[in-house]
Amino acid sequence: MFLIEDLIEQIPEAKTKKLFIETYASYTHGNYRACIVMLWTTIICDLIYKLQYLSNSYSDDVSEKILAEIEQKQRANPKSPEWEQELIKLITKRTNLLTTIELDNLEYIRKQRNLSAHPILNDNDLLLNPTKELTRALLRIALDSVLLKSAILSKQFVDYMTEDLASKKENFRYDENGLINYVKSKFMLHLNDKQIKKLIKCFWRFVMNPKSQEELANIKINYSVLLFLSIEYSDLFKSAIEENPSHYNYSKSSQKYVVDLLKKSNYIYKYLDESVKILLKNLANNITLFFACPFLSDNIERHLNFVIEKIQDYSQRILPYIEVSDIVKIYELAKDGNVIDLFVTIAISAYCKAGCYDEADRYFEIFIEPYLSSFNEDKFLKLIIEANKNNQVYGRGRAYKDHKQVINEYIKKGYNIDKIKALNINNWNDILEDVLGDSNEQT
Repeated sequence: MFLIEDLIEQIPEAKTKKLFIETYASYTHGNYRACIVMLWTTIICDLIYKLQYLSNSYSDDVSEKILAEIEQKQRANPKSPEWEQELIKLITKRTNLLTTIELDNLEYIRKQRNLSAHPILNDNDLLLNPTKELTRALLRIALDSVLLKSAILSKQFVDYMTEDLASKKENFRYDENGLINYVKSKFMLHLNDKQIKKLIKCFWRFVMNPKSQEELANIKINYSVLLFLSIEYSDLFKSAIEENPSHYNYSKSSQKYVVDLLKKSNYIYKYLDESVKILLKNLANNITLFFACPFLSDNIERHLNFVIEKIQDYSQRILPYIEVSDIVKIYELAKDGNVIDLFVTIAISAYCKAGCYDEADRYFEIFIEPYLSSFNEDKFLKLIIEANKNNQVYGRGRAYKDHKQVINEYIKKGYNIDKIKALNINNWNDILEDVLGDSNEQT
């Protein structure tokens, strides 16, 4: 059994919601005749609010013309309610807001309203005595046919939305937050769940399988919207995929977008068609992409072990073009999964197999420095040994300053400095002596 109280909160127009609460109050107090009379008023007001919204916010010609015709009809005969019937007929004929079946339903409510408001002299009961069941049924019809619908449903809202965003993409080129706030206020506040799922389906296609030069030109802003939908409406996103999994595939040219989407909303992977999952598993051939996609493995431990196995064959540059956000995410997953040692092993390999001075500088900043506190004694010693095998690492200008941080953290943790001395690596021993000398001077 549906609960009208729950549906009230889903009415998108605030003024309509206020009117419906007043209408529903009559129902709860047993004033069924008054409820039906007020219900018809609420329906008519809501339809006008929808047309006004479309006219004011979207300069919608159809809405403007309907409002003008109805206003003219009111002026011609101010005391006649005929314009109300004409209003719902025009909306049904010229927009997508009402179907012919819904028009018939509204006509039925109008007749019940007239029977409740106008006495019939040739009847024993001058006015209709509606039952509780009839009144409740009319409330539900009104909600489903009109009140719960977004005004945007009267338009081809997806086309309008994409055209509008395309015209404003330069305004939001460097303002992702501004774009999301615009999409929320301009569109999302006025859409119901069914419409949002349609958006998800359409924007997936625009991004993952573009069909025209126009769609390719707008792919970045469309992807931003798709990512927002995946984060903000995860339940609807899952439902949309489950309803039509074969739709949610991707072309080779859009691989970077599907990977980025799954990295940021990795729950999606579970719901994709098996054929798509097979394509994604081929990312294992690109170790950088694979490293950043833990959703491809059963768990983080298995994922990191696979990466470690793959990088054994690399002599240098094992994770080129890796993004810092991906490293942070993998670290957090490793921490939660109690496999920090595996992460540190990969971090050491990435740094110590740097292909040039600049890469070694960057890899120390993103792989080593932020995570030194997670190194155990064995990992520190491994770092020292491996770093000494690559002159692009130990021979660069910043090596002394960076490696001094390593020694300082090693000593801070109380590890045995004799183990470093026993390695007999001159440049590291020199750094160790300097650090110890600095400590003695301070004491």
